[in-house]
Parts: sequence; structure tokens; C-alpha cells
Amino acid sequence: GKLPHDGKFVVYCTTEDGPSPCLMSGNTIEWERMAYQITENYNTDNWSDEVALQNLYNNNNNDIDVIVEDSVLDGKKVKVPWKTCDGLTSTKAAVQFNTQGRGKRKKKRYYDS
Repeated sequence: GKLPHDGKFVVYCTTEDGPSPCLMSGNTIEWERMAYQITENYNTDNWSDEVALQNLYNNNNNDIDVIVEDSVLDGKKVKVPWKTCDGLTSTKAAVQFNTQGRGKRKKKRYYDS
């Protein structure tokens, strides 16, 4: 199938600090380019892929040739049954259920909306 934005690198999650790598897309060339930039941004002080991506985005005046969209809904805003959240999910690509707790980062799980 065809990739969104003709295969350019897209980050679909945003936070107040910048893009968050919870859902991304891009062609092979774009993934290699961004993987290189993110690993080159390695810092032993509290480094993560999210911190590196935000550093790249914020320190380069948002000019790292990445498309950033707010297309993932925070799972905390989703109510069950699903029919009650149709209005929330109609403009989003996915819902992120974050399972962080007590300061320890746990595995994240993502479900298509």
C-alpha cells in the first residue's frame, strides 16, 4: 500500500515538549535517516528515543524534515463502551493506552481506533 505523505517521515504523537515516537511512518530511506539522527543524538544523561527526537525537533527550529501530526488520542480520554467515544476517535488514527505507573516505565500498548 501507499504510505502517508509519500513516504516522508511522520510522527503522529505530540506532547507539550514536542513529537513523541508512539506511532510513526516513513519509507526505508526515511527510517534509516531518522534512526541515524536519533542515535547520533545519544546522550548518557536520561536518553531515550523520545528525548532524542524532541531534542532534534526543538534544537533545529523544527527543521529536521519531519511531519508532526496530532493523530493519536490519549487512552485516558477514552470511555467504554466504544460507541461513547466515536466523536473523540473520528479525527484520530489510533488510541494510545499508556501503562506507566509508580515512576517505572512499562510496556506501552497501542490499539487501532
